[in-house]
This record gives sequence, C-alpha cells and structure tokens, in this order.
Amino acid sequence: MRKLIILLVILFGLLLGSSTKFVSPAPSIPIDPYSITVTQINAEWNQYNSLPIESLKNCKVMFAFMEDQPQHIQEKYSKIPIIAISKNGKIIKLWEGDIMFKSTTTIKELQSIIDTLQ
Repeated sequence: MRKLIILLVILFGLLLGSSTKFVSPAPSIPIDPYSITVTQINAEWNQYNSLPIESLKNCKVMFAFMEDQPQHIQEKYSKIPIIAISKNGKIIKLWEGDIMFKSTTTIKELQSIIDTLQ
C-alpha cells in the first residue's frame, strides 16, 4: 500500500510538473489576409475585355457573368465590365466600363489600392 501511495505521488508530481512546462499560449484571433475582395462582372460576349484580375496579390478574386446576376443588378449596371474592390464586405471603389465595353481601370491601379488597404 505504501508503494502504491508513493507511486501515485510521483505520477501526480510528474503530471503537475509537465503541465506547467508545456503550456500553450492563448489562441489569437486570426487575421483574414483576404478581407479585401476584387470582383469583376462582365458579359459572356465581352470576356475578351476582362482584366486579368487573377494576377492581383493579397486579395480574394471573384468573377461573375452579368447574365447570371439577379434582374435588379442587371438593371442597375448597364456598363460592363464592372470591377469593385471591397473590404470586409463594404465596397471601397467601383468602376464601370466605358462605351466601348472596356475597363476604366488597370491592374496596376487595382493593386495600388489593394496595397494601401492592407
């Protein structure tokens, strides 16, 4: 019985001692590196005028066709392509295409805005 008590005390001491050595830090809230989103909406027939937004860095990239959008979106935006930069779901900047259905911004300008929002 005495050996059992000594063994339990030793095991308890080891467990107590080891739990203080391997205390992990409190988990931190992860920062979403892609809280910035660039969305491009274009028509299927106008794909050749789309900007190559997939080359943008430090952002999430989304592409959609105007034909797939709800009617109220199609009625609201008549000039394509539409490119929007949003942060945490709020639109920061929006561009609509010109009368030739070409983009009114550049990849360089988009990346510059993304870099300032970081």
